[in-house]
Amino acid sequence: MKEQGVDISKLALHFTLGIEEVPTTLVSTASLENLQKNLDAVDQTLTDTEEKCLQYIIDKWVVFL
Repeated sequence: MKEQGVDISKLALHFTLGIEEVPTTLVSTASLENLQKNLDAVDQTLTDTEEKCLQYIIDKWVVFL
């Protein structure tokens, strides 16, 4: 994902927030900078490249969906 300039943590956050059966998503962070990045990501939509990367990860690695 790094080659495409995609932040895997943003994809992970969007993935978990997109599962309606999971009412709560917990995040932890080591810095205020990361916390702000996570908060910003909640309000951002994924770019086409990010959507494609997320779909690739889901297709390749996610078994329960």
